[in-house]
Amino acid sequence: MKKLFTLLALCFGLLSAYAQEGVTYTLKTLTFEDADYVSDSTNYLGHRNWSSLIDNPQYGGTLLYGANHGNPSQPYTSVNYKWYDRDNTFLYSELPLNWNTTMYWGGGHAISNYWNGKLSEGDYLHQLSVYVPNNASSGRNGHGHNGSNNFCVHYGYHDNSGYSAENLPSFKFGDGVARTVDHMYVNLTTYLVNCLKNGNSLTAALGPNDYLKIVASGYLDGDSIGSNELFMARYGNILITDWSEWNLSNLEEVNEVYFNIVGSNDNGYGLSQPAYFAYDDVAVRFPIEGRNDINNVVNTKKEDSGEVKSFKIIPNYNRKTKVYSATATGDVPEGMTVSFESLCKSSFILSPGNSSFITISGMPSTCTITGISSVVSASLMGGAGLITAKEGDTQFAFLAFHGESMTEEHGIVNDYGIEVSDKKTSVNFTFPNGNYQVGGNDITLFAQNVNIVEKPDFNTNIYINEYTVYYTDSTTSGITEMKSETENTAIYNLQGIRIDNPVKGGIYIINGKKVIY
Repeated sequence: MKKLFTLLALCFGLLSAYAQEGVTYTLKTLTFEDADYVSDSTNYLGHRNWSSLIDNPQYGGTLLYGANHGNPSQPYTSVNYKWYDRDNTFLYSELPLNWNTTMYWGGGHAISNYWNGKLSEGDYLHQLSVYVPNNASSGRNGHGHNGSNNFCVHYGYHDNSGYSAENLPSFKFGDGVARTVDHMYVNLTTYLVNCLKNGNSLTAALGPNDYLKIVASGYLDGDSIGSNELFMARYGNILITDWSEWNLSNLEEVNEVYFNIVGSNDNGYGLSQPAYFAYDDVAVRFPIEGRNDINNVVNTKKEDSGEVKSFKIIPNYNRKTKVYSATATGDVPEGMTVSFESLCKSSFILSPGNSSFITISGMPSTCTITGISSVVSASLMGGAGLITAKEGDTQFAFLAFHGESMTEEHGIVNDYGIEVSDKKTSVNFTFPNGNYQVGGNDITLFAQNVNIVEKPDFNTNIYINEYTVYYTDSTTSGITEMKSETENTAIYNLQGIRIDNPVKGGIYIINGKKVIY
């Protein structure tokens, strides 16, 4: 018996370790630090480090603007400024082709270690400098994320003005494998902050109704599969003042991510604010082999003691086969199935005006649903969702939520449901009439991205990652009520110790059977 309990404890311990938060991956991070250059291969300049890819001067240098991008051994037509985190995250980037050339003035991602706290030097000559507020100096090193030295600076945008670049800067997985970019850290450049605050000869300063945001668009096998946005400024306010985490995991597995800058300032030739931002510490998910098999370590069917059970529903969209499906795990009632449909080509992204639904079929009428929760997020201010739970035409529960609040003068209805952030949050449904007795018909969880803002520019994506349904089942299966004729029978607890004074309602072993006293 002791060996059995030891084995079970070990198995459940393994399950807890592997299933915690549903994590089935490890993170590898692109830091741009020389100490983290792990590949045995050199960069395009022949060096095994990142710092050799930092241009000097910041504008007009040979790496970003020279005919051979700093490599005179190569002819002009066969060399480009590029970097590759080989044997780590496998992220790769090169300057895009615009106006028949590959120069940084046409956009790209450039390695940097420059910093500057002087807005008086916030111009194109200092385009690679990250802004350090409350610092009247400038220099190199020490002002990447977490005080690191190196980071990367994006430049480039596309709009419908006819004057912007055609091809956006991007990074992709150089080995061709699709992966999920979990997050990265973003900061503003000195050039951009100066223009947002003070303007220059090409742009006005940020006005009370202006905004500027980054849009990250994920692509898989050449198809656009969703986007994520991060506001840098809004309503006259600069929102990013230090290195800030940007969660990109909602894009799911991608081959490539393109970045665009979108804003309201327009000088007649399209976007007038400098289209820059700095980024650092890009984290990528790598699956942990074998974790899917851990669920087979213990495969025992619980005896029903009337306790609350639960099962999790995870939606899925296969971007290669274009097939929607759902998986139910946990205490799934026998014979029950789940399915998933969506108007978006994603497992959990819902763009403005779109909807998705989960259908639960075959849940027994002996079940009573005592609760439902969903893991949701709204990437930006203004995003809002409504999820209703129905059996047939009967609605018995709902969840309403919105993104980070703004004042109502900005056109945001702040009292719409529960406020959530851009981080995954488990939120409970409301059951107006209490627990719901299942009637044996299909149950639908219908999710909508709803508009609660007056200005269309602020409608944003919402994300619904999974559902958990909590229920009880009145079906008897192995645990019975204590009969009067057992009153003189020996009673043992679940550890096998004889009990002389059992507590009413407790679970004990009598005549080799588990019973409720």
